[in-house]
Formats: sequence, C-alpha cells, structure tokens
Amino acid sequence: FHGATIQEAVELLKKYIDMGDVILVKGSRGMRMERIVSGLQLEGDSHV
Repeated sequence: FHGATIQEAVELLKKYIDMGDVILVKGSRGMRMERIVSGLQLEGDSHV
C-alpha cells in the first residue's frame, strides 16, 4: 500500500483489516514506520 501521507496510508489500510488480523509493518527506522502502527492501534490496546 502507498499513501502520500501517514494518515492517508493508515486510512487505506483500515479499509482492508479486521479485528484479529495480524499485520507486519516493515521498513527502516529512518522511515519511522512506528507511525503506521500508532495510527492503526486501537485506543487502550497494549498488544500492538
């Protein structure tokens, strides 16, 4: 998937994922991929 911004990428991904899905977010630390994980994280969910 590709988005022009982190928020755009997160919104795109949310259309394809369901509760219980396992998602691998892969990229270099320089790309700060943790922002994708934070955007997908449910409020209060500590398992992400």
